[in-house]
Amino acid sequence: MKKNFITKLGGLIVLLFLLLPLNAMALGQAVDSLFFKLSDDSVFIKGTISGSDTLAQVSFSAKYEGDWSGTLTGIDVRFTFDNTKLIYVSADSVNWDGTFSVDTSSISGTMILEFSSGTITTFDTTQYTDYANIRFKLICQAELNTNDLDISQTAADAEITVDTGVTSADFSPIPANFDNGTIKSADYIGTFVIHDSAFSGGCGQTVTIPIYATTNFITYSLQHWIKFNLSKLEFAGVVDNPNWDFFFYSVDTANSVIRINLIQNAPGMGEFSNEPAYSIKFKLLEDLKEDTALLRFDTPNSWLEVYNCNSMSPDTYPDTAVISLADSAVYKMAYSGGSISRSDHDGMLTFHMLMKNSFNVGFADGETNDTAMIVNVDFGTNLNFDGVDSTYESVKFSNTVVDDTLVAIYQVYDAAESNYIGISSSLDTIMRLDIEFDSAGFVADWNDRYLHPKFVDDFTGSRGSAIVPDTGNCIEADSLNGLLRFWGSDTFDSVEVEMGQFQIIGHTSSTPCTYHDLYVRNTFDLDSFTVTISVGSGACIYSITDKMTGVQVSGTTIKTNTFWVTLSAADTLIKICRIHTGISGSCLQNKPYSIYVSLSNAKMWDDSGDEHFVDANGGNGSARCSGFGTGCFACSGPGGGDPDLKVADDGNLPTEFALYQNFPNPFNPTTTISFDLPVSTDYELVIYNILGQSVKTFTGHGEPGRVSLYWNASNVSSGVYLYKLIAGDYTETKKMLLLR
Repeated sequence: MKKNFITKLGGLIVLLFLLLPLNAMALGQAVDSLFFKLSDDSVFIKGTISGSDTLAQVSFSAKYEGDWSGTLTGIDVRFTFDNTKLIYVSADSVNWDGTFSVDTSSISGTMILEFSSGTITTFDTTQYTDYANIRFKLICQAELNTNDLDISQTAADAEITVDTGVTSADFSPIPANFDNGTIKSADYIGTFVIHDSAFSGGCGQTVTIPIYATTNFITYSLQHWIKFNLSKLEFAGVVDNPNWDFFFYSVDTANSVIRINLIQNAPGMGEFSNEPAYSIKFKLLEDLKEDTALLRFDTPNSWLEVYNCNSMSPDTYPDTAVISLADSAVYKMAYSGGSISRSDHDGMLTFHMLMKNSFNVGFADGETNDTAMIVNVDFGTNLNFDGVDSTYESVKFSNTVVDDTLVAIYQVYDAAESNYIGISSSLDTIMRLDIEFDSAGFVADWNDRYLHPKFVDDFTGSRGSAIVPDTGNCIEADSLNGLLRFWGSDTFDSVEVEMGQFQIIGHTSSTPCTYHDLYVRNTFDLDSFTVTISVGSGACIYSITDKMTGVQVSGTTIKTNTFWVTLSAADTLIKICRIHTGISGSCLQNKPYSIYVSLSNAKMWDDSGDEHFVDANGGNGSARCSGFGTGCFACSGPGGGDPDLKVADDGNLPTEFALYQNFPNPFNPTTTISFDLPVSTDYELVIYNILGQSVKTFTGHGEPGRVSLYWNASNVSSGVYLYKLIAGDYTETKKMLLLR
């Protein structure tokens, strides 16, 4: 008996030993690893926006972190809410394969969700899984009000049921693993803006100013107090929006306030999207140019209410507005003429001033003002103001001049005339200006060969800023405040000065010899030119080649001759010739030297013999010394020379052909060969080796004088060489010796 009891007790202990760890393991891990969560949402209150069935939806979800063993068969969760602010609508389950029920009847403001008969065998350990969606509506309350949904943390109210395969167990999240939810009333925004308004017209004109609204709710009523400037504006009424049921306004002139009240019955005024809620009309009393805030909301007394929930009153965001004149007057200055040249010195140029205006400008009958319209112009250097002539017979203009450049042109009073300029919707000529071109001191610059007159906002002398007033002394378009406008970047036509340009472009060489190319371009048909070239100390010119037909060289002057063909006007650099230059005398081995070719005495003429302005730009090149003392001697022999540069002893031209012995001779590796030409002729000089093979040929056309040719024989071997000159009927041959 005792043995049986002991045996049975032992079996029970074993059974408990087997069962307890299983349940404890499931419960212990679940308590730490189970999470319950309600989501958040934001929603408009029922009835406050179009489509009034606005619902907030909150999801219930759970998560289990850790190893999962068993089947989820049930979930119970209870939470509370404020039923004076939230109305429960409906709920349904998601991701649940069993039955689902909702109980809201047991306690007011309490909701019980019951999930049962489930067979879920997996539990996501990485993220929350939604198991129910619950929907609510909001009852009227302040915007952005937060409404809490709190999950009960009592174990019996918030638990899951798990079938471990051995037994069934219930467990709940620990307090730290509950995440409550909220429903927030949406952000109600009402923005009202008075847009800046610009118009054209005179005193007494009525202007309508719309008040633009942007709202995201149905409006029940609003009140706006709008302040305005009594000295500038006269209130002329309100333009009603017909969608408002009741529209009231009053004007407090003592305080310059318009009080506007709008009320809308069911179904309320729908949402606005940057559109006028209503408009206000004003009459213009005088010029508005000095005002910066003519209209503004009186913020403390401006509000609006949400329909069906009028205890809510979202903030408005009023701004200030400016009523200004539109393009009251527009100026443009047109030049009637072509480009001008040096020969136009003291010549008269004509400009026409054009104006577009939206009101009558000037003096009406009986006016006694000294001046009306004022125009200020800076003609700059080389353009001198000569006089003004009105296009309108009855409109008189005079002027004040400073140093022939800065000019104030103003309309003068004439009691005998109406003396005004009528409204014009297009740019019409109102006056002619005569201007002299004075070339004295003109600096030739190809890249800035234009004269640029310009309008000036303010005159520094006795006259003031540029203005265009109306005949009734109401509107005054003033350039300082933007109401007088100039016609864009091309307001004032520029005048092109005819000119040419010489341009040197240098070359960089790794030897003692380099070159500079001489270019020309012109804005007129170029008939002839002359220019003198030179290099600084430490450099030399040893030849000039690649000459255009009709270009000849005399000493250091490059000029045209009778073979030159007129060069048409073109904004393109055209190469005249190549100037071969080098390092002069001794130099430091492997050192680079800058060689600058300067231009002077530059002149150009057209086919009428008129001289034009010339912009002459020298240019840099560089060469590198190849050895000590091997500068210009590496480029030419003593005396230098140029294949086409004529050199005559004592200034006398040769009277017969002659071929001279090369110098130096023997040589290594350079030498100079000279010959005389008594007449203008083509020539050919050929150098042969001892086998009679041609190794170098020079050809060209020479004018009467001495021609010197330079030969660099560094690419041939030592030995005796022959050189033969053929010029016209003249032929001569000589020997020379190259020793290395």
